Amino acid sequence: MLSCIFAGLLEEDRGPQDSPLARAQSFYKKCLSSNDEWKSRGGPIQFILEKIREFGSFPLIDKSWSYGYHFDITDLLVYFNQNRTIMRELVPYISLDWMDNSVARLTFIPDQSVLKKLLGIGQNDAIDPGKFLKAFGQLALLICEEVGHNCSAGEVSEELKEMYLFVQKISANTTKDSLADEKNYNSIFLHRLSEVDALVSSVYLFDI
Repeated sequence: MLSCIFAGLLEEDRGPQDSPLARAQSFYKKCLSSNDEWKSRGGPIQFILEKIREFGSFPLIDKSWSYGYHFDITDLLVYFNQNRTIMRELVPYISLDWMDNSVARLTFIPDQSVLKKLLGIGQNDAIDPGKFLKAFGQLALLICEEVGHNCSAGEVSEELKEMYLFVQKISANTTKDSLADEKNYNSIFLHRLSEVDALVSSVYLFDI
């Protein structure tokens, strides 16, 4: 109920006036403009791909992109962080470190609920690995086609299987508790990823 009231206040046109509510309305409309923008360009997936093309390529998809030591996607990340239409479950975002607010962290929060929505299954249902890999593989091939990279279905399938095993092992050693456990990697502390190197070769898996 409160959210409806706030939305009504923000959407009400009261004309030009220099008041906190007027400024809030202006900010609210700017936030919604990105939503209208991606709708007018064929949907969120096409919108994201269009923006990726503007800034370059995705190295995990386009192997022909030789960036050497100049791997800098700052502009792309800044754009996605300004455009809150893009979900943080799909695109990395920048936030303050929970333990030190003077430090910014690049954060990526994959959420199973997003995967379940993509697969069209209930939130209380388990994800079937076979169906997930098939759906993810089809999406990967579509993205390869969109960005002009020639990748085979067999190549994509094998790499997705490796990534799926990687995610499983990381998840099995991850705790959501606010305090870090000696035996588990805590998702809050990104620098602790080095502590699970013995479980999986993340360098190998991400260097594709």
